[in-house]
Parts: sequence; structure tokens; C-alpha cells
Amino acid sequence: IFLVGTGAISKKLDDTDRHNKILHAIGQILKQGHFKPQQFNDEFSLKVFNEFFKSLDREKSIFLESDIKELKKYEPKIDEEITGAPVEFFYAVNEIYKKRILLLKEKHQSFLEKPYSFNDKDSIVTVYENIVYPKNEKDQSKKWAKEFKFRSLEKYVDLQEIREKSKIDSVKNKTDKELELQARNSVKASMNKYFDRIIRKTSDNDRFNQFVNIITNLMDPHTDYFGPVEKRAWDEGITGKFYG
Repeated sequence: IFLVGTGAISKKLDDTDRHNKILHAIGQILKQGHFKPQQFNDEFSLKVFNEFFKSLDREKSIFLESDIKELKKYEPKIDEEITGAPVEFFYAVNEIYKKRILLLKEKHQSFLEKPYSFNDKDSIVTVYENIVYPKNEKDQSKKWAKEFKFRSLEKYVDLQEIREKSKIDSVKNKTDKELELQARNSVKASMNKYFDRIIRKTSDNDRFNQFVNIITNLMDPHTDYFGPVEKRAWDEGITGKFYG
């Protein structure tokens, strides 16, 4: 396991300078110090491009098709950023990602306002390679509404099974209507936590660390990048010494 911390990078630098120095340092270390380095070329760039979107948007429900087309211009340039060019790809993706997340947070509860009927025939694609990005915001809303319905149905079926097995009157006497509402409320609470985690608890630096880790993992699956917080947690876990 090849571990990299960023303690040597000054905290006085602004994020842009620090991210540039970190990425370039990682590129240099991987190129010169890795036991079997891959070449940083257009092929490697394509892998990073695809894996970063996969890590941020596994259901292809956050970015639009037009976003991906706009960002395609960075696809062959990521290797150049790793080896010394200014970091641009990460910032371009991150800004669009944050914008899309805020818009979805504002309207996601509207998808869960009305009761669902689970008698209609419908389908949802779950295999990443077969999923397509929504063409526009209207298409995206339809996709999220269908996803929420699917999640509510999963919860609804679980609640039905609990009702069938329960010996408690307040549980076994619940109607399907009550279970459907409970299922929707459960999905709503889950999605509130999801958006809260991304918006309030996940920073730009966290996503940058995620981006760098994709690069190191693509070099080989046992090569990991640790930011300062993760490095400290690792050290504490190894040594058993904790610092306040």
C-alpha cells in the first residue's frame, strides 16, 4: 500500500494553489516512485474522467447529458494536469455538481408529496453501463420521481413483511395506505440526510481528495491517497496514540 499525506503542503496556500501542488506532487511520486507506473496519457485521462463521474453520480441522475458534453473537452487533458498543467477539470466538474445538487435539494420533496400507486407497470435501469444521463431538467425530474417511487416500493414491501410477521396490534393492523405513507416518509428522511451530507458535511477538499484517490487507485487498486485528516486517523489507528 502506497500512502500519501499532504502535511508538507503549506496550509497558508489557497485551495487552488494547494490542489495544484498536491496533484502535481502525486503525479511526480506515482511516476518516479511507484513500483510499476502506468503512463499518464490520453487513455489514462479517459479512465479518470469516467471514474470520477461514476464516483460522484453512480445513478447518472445528478449531471445532465449537456453537462457531460460540456466537460468532454477536459477528457484528454487530465494527464497534463497531473504532470504539471493547472488543475481545471476538477473545478469545472465540482462547480456543476454543486449547482445540480442545490437545484435537486430544492425540488426533491415535491416528488414525494403525493401517494404512490404501485399497481402500474414500470421499470428502472440499475446497471451503470446501461443508464443514460437525463437530457434536460424535465427529464431529470422524471428520473428522480421514478427513482423515489422505486425506493418507496422497496420500503413498502419491507413494511408489509414486517406487518405480516408482527404480533403487535399497532403494527399488524396498519393499512396499506398507512404503510405507503410510512414508506414515502422514510425515503424523504433518507434523502434529506443525503443532501445534508453532501451540502453541509462534504467539502470541496473532500471531493478533491476523492478525485486524487481515483488517480492513485487507477495506478493500481492498492495505491491510496490520504488527505491530512485521513492520514492522521490512519496514524492514530496504527500507533494507538491519539492527539487533541
